[in-house]
Amino acid sequence: MDFSLGRVHVVRGSLGTRDKGAAHRYLQRIDIALADGPRSSVWSELRPVLPPRTFHRLVEYAGVPEKRIATWRELRERFESHKNQQVRMGQRSTETIRSYQCSLNSFESYIDEQGITFVSEITKAVLSHFQEWLLSRIRRANATGGATLELALVHLHHVFQFAIENELTDKNPVQVLRRKFNAGQGAQPFSRDELGRLKARARNGPPSLFGSTSLWLPYLLARWTGFRNWDAITLPWDHVLFERREIDHVCHKNNKRVIIPIGKELLPVLEAERQRRRPRGCDPVLLNPKTGRPFSNRQWYEFVVRLGEMAGVEHAHPYRFRDTFAVDMLMRFNNVFYVAQLLGDTVAVVTQHYLAYVEELRERTSELFDKGHGLE
Repeated sequence: MDFSLGRVHVVRGSLGTRDKGAAHRYLQRIDIALADGPRSSVWSELRPVLPPRTFHRLVEYAGVPEKRIATWRELRERFESHKNQQVRMGQRSTETIRSYQCSLNSFESYIDEQGITFVSEITKAVLSHFQEWLLSRIRRANATGGATLELALVHLHHVFQFAIENELTDKNPVQVLRRKFNAGQGAQPFSRDELGRLKARARNGPPSLFGSTSLWLPYLLARWTGFRNWDAITLPWDHVLFERREIDHVCHKNNKRVIIPIGKELLPVLEAERQRRRPRGCDPVLLNPKTGRPFSNRQWYEFVVRLGEMAGVEHAHPYRFRDTFAVDMLMRFNNVFYVAQLLGDTVAVVTQHYLAYVEELRERTSELFDKGHGLE
């Protein structure tokens, strides 16, 4: 397209098609839009079909009041700046930012391959192809990639929501399906029998897994704190207050402070470990018995899975210890508010995730219903 006034080329640019008939139709629509003026409804019809650069030149010439066309890199810069500000204000953790960056790096590699520059070029079709692209690369690394893809889509959804709020785009092309919460996907605490087998194996674990019987601390810390993965493997000795017999820790996920009593089973093992290692306050409490170095997320997950296999416990993974701790505390104290404080979660989350879907709690309720004292 070459729109001229006299000898002056006012607007020049590609129409984004190799079809001559389609090009003529676009030109007719452009003529109508220019004749109708800046408020013409035709401009909104032209936006998705014209290349962003051409459309931007046209609306700039016509004086159309439109949202500024932003590049992906500009959006990412502004989004990360916003998240970093939240970190400085204590509203987000640095680990959350790293997780976002990992997802955004993958997406940026994809759009660079596709030659996509502007936010307005990122459509649902682009996101659909990105999902195939990402899965193909993850699967080559011997993993299904489902969880990674799901997390990446959640992160991108938040990025484009931020873009809408800051008038950098009109629509969010990322659709995230909300999972329906049900009993099969709810809390999965270890049973009493499973805990017994895990405990026996942890206490008497072979040197190849634990190094010595005194290093069954990973099991005990997971069992009696209910920490999320990152909190468990990065807990510093500074946060273990022996004089108060408490762990005073700020959760990485939501910056909520939790104060967890150190029970009689965990306390002597922590004291023995401190005596053996003489650690600095900033050193992590847990070390990988195989390497003598801090756990990574993957190593911690594999550690618990391996322990479960050796103990004959199916589907063992770190989060089941959090479920176990939550259910155990609910059964001991029967106080949802206190358990939410121990977990660093909200009462609503604890109520939804544990109360309605855990068989042990339903059995305890039935027992209290029959034996408890009511009005009569």
